[in-house]
Amino acid sequence: MTSNSGRLHLLKINTITSLFYQFTSVAYGLILPILYLKYYGSEINGLVTSISQFLGIIVFLEFGVGAVVQSALYKPLATFDYTIVKQIMEEAKTYFRRIAYVLIVYVILLLFIYPHIINNVFSFFTTSFLILATALNLFSQYFFGITNQILLISDQKTYINYGIQIGILFITGIMSVILIKLGTSIEIVKLITAFTLLFRPLLLHLYVKKHYSFVSSIYTKTKFLTQKWSGVAHHISYVIVEQTDVIVLTAFSTLYNVSVYYIYYIVILGIRQLLIYASTGIQSLLGNIFAVEDSDYINNAFNQIEWIFHAICTSLFTITGILIIPFVKVYTRNIIDVNYILPTFAMLMVTAQYFYSIRQPYYMLMRAAGHYKQTQISAIIEAIINVLVSIVLVNTLGLVGVAIGTLSAMIFRTLHLVFYLRKNIVNRPIKFFLKQIFVNILGVILTIAATRNILLTELSYLHWFFLAVKVSLICISILTIINYIFYKKEIVDSLKFIKNAIQLKT
Repeated sequence: MTSNSGRLHLLKINTITSLFYQFTSVAYGLILPILYLKYYGSEINGLVTSISQFLGIIVFLEFGVGAVVQSALYKPLATFDYTIVKQIMEEAKTYFRRIAYVLIVYVILLLFIYPHIINNVFSFFTTSFLILATALNLFSQYFFGITNQILLISDQKTYINYGIQIGILFITGIMSVILIKLGTSIEIVKLITAFTLLFRPLLLHLYVKKHYSFVSSIYTKTKFLTQKWSGVAHHISYVIVEQTDVIVLTAFSTLYNVSVYYIYYIVILGIRQLLIYASTGIQSLLGNIFAVEDSDYINNAFNQIEWIFHAICTSLFTITGILIIPFVKVYTRNIIDVNYILPTFAMLMVTAQYFYSIRQPYYMLMRAAGHYKQTQISAIIEAIINVLVSIVLVNTLGLVGVAIGTLSAMIFRTLHLVFYLRKNIVNRPIKFFLKQIFVNILGVILTIAATRNILLTELSYLHWFFLAVKVSLICISILTIINYIFYKKEIVDSLKFIKNAIQLKT
């Protein structure tokens, strides 16, 4: 059974590697699209993005099993019950391999259907080749990668998974840049990239085989995951919310708009994922503590985690909201085939992802407590709101319409999780959340007012960097003062919590 000091030490390692991975991922996600725009055009960039999202629909078939497997592994790993761990892993492996086989059928169908969805803008060869190249890596993940990844996350060894991903992304990024600059076709670039990415599940497999030998022992058929379907609604909601915008734009708009959407999305996603990956260790920490019924520690830790999340999310997304248009101006300064400067769309996207991010501590605690079934109705409603609002508004408002759909869904789900947790898990008065929101809004308003006259004087990354430094310093200063006024105790307690997490050694 892992001690508190051991948990915090692993939390520190997982958090650091998660942050490194996110920085690498953001760099990878920003470098390749601008090269696609420069060498192939916005429509190709939209095509690549659209295909990835359509293939991502297959994730729908996971039905939340990954989250349930992760929750189920916490206790047997904490108590060293390797027989149960093996049973869970075998059942999970069988399930995910079935998805891999379904993926093959789905890809075959997509080869014939997708060209008609985009009105045959590109040749059958181009679309088919890109679909197959993109699907290759996805197949390998389901066939022998995802179960190993879940095992490592559940055992608080997220750093292994992210360490491998950092290396693979670095190599893939360098190869892609070289190939694109040499004038290689987009089809060949994506194919070589796909083969390189295959090393990730392979390396995960080799690591687990070496360090978790019991997983590879004789197969025993079980039905251990009794809550297999408990996470279905949550997973369906997640997939729909993540995939809806691009799919709706592909079907009802243009690939040019898909390209515009993706440029904003990848920037904002980088901020969102930075927070989520940094909190991956916290999810494992909460799950590990819940498994050994350390409820007092959970309540104390959650109070600190909640305030930290709100403070950091408000800072990062306020800065992002102010800087995103200047950044896109610099990023797309030489791209003339479509207008990428859309302030209203940008603000809606930033706000939507802000609400997604501040709900993470509530969602993580719900997962750690295993309350999937109790909260599934809200997940379904979130998905319905996103789809209906996006489809209704896309024809008249375009990109703004799908952004409104996403924002509406995010706000609803966040509020539901807050209300559910206060009644069923941590029993906290709603006034604490309302106070957080009030302080957050006050900080945003004051920051916008203080930075309204700070402008980008020249379209260069250097000038944007100086602008970013000024805006960040002002924003952090304002939010620090406001939070000190309203949350002095929380600041002191959180600093102690962070200090202990950094200093404690196993």
